[in-house]
Amino acid sequence: MLHFIRILMINTSLFFEHRVAKFIRTYDFIPRNNIEITPEMKVLIASSYVKLTFGMRWYLTKTFNKIIIYPEAYYSLITQQYHKGEFNPALKAIIFSWEDFLIGDIIQNDNINLGIHEFTHAMTFHGSKLLGFFIKSIKTF
Repeated sequence: MLHFIRILMINTSLFFEHRVAKFIRTYDFIPRNNIEITPEMKVLIASSYVKLTFGMRWYLTKTFNKIIIYPEAYYSLITQQYHKGEFNPALKAIIFSWEDFLIGDIIQNDNINLGIHEFTHAMTFHGSKLLGFFIKSIKTF
């Protein structure tokens, strides 16, 4: 039994790593306000998304195609407020303050994880678009 669990853990790790790499290849990472995006940053962001979607067969979405990263909370001209992150369906973008993304990833017992939060918005939007398509298909049937 222990041998089976070890093999399962190795296979799951490889599967997770494959999905992280595919995410990084699929989506554009765009720096703002002079932040340098490192490979480690991409891995942490991709890992956050992959954790959220790990049980899904079709885990990549077209509701966003880019991830915009600011070094810290940024000012939105649209809302006239500072933001830590957002999902913008019109821009097809997930936007993060890197500082706040890291805090959410490091502190695991406060139920505040910016990566999971923003990716959940995108997945909810994705699901509502699919539901709307399904309902429209039934009405025309």
